[in-house]
Amino acid sequence: MPTSQSNRVRTVYAGRLDDGRYLTTVQTTIAVPQSISSDFAFADAPDDSPYQQVIYRDSDVKILGVMAGPFLVVVGMIALVIACAGAVVAIRRRT
Repeated sequence: MPTSQSNRVRTVYAGRLDDGRYLTTVQTTIAVPQSISSDFAFADAPDDSPYQQVIYRDSDVKILGVMAGPFLVVVGMIALVIACAGAVVAIRRRT
């Protein structure tokens, strides 16, 4: 097993396959390869708890090249001003 303190080993996936076998995938980062003094050794886990890394990806929504949130707020405010102006004109015509 590598002995350097700067090594990282993390589980990426652990779970049952369709044929009933169990698969575990790990990812290792070894900062100083010269520090490896032995082979990796694996042992059975205490249980078969499934694990799957979840990656969330956010994306910006744009309308006409502008962020959707501010764009919709401005369009909504313009519509509100037009509606209020129309209501004022309609009320003044009645009187």
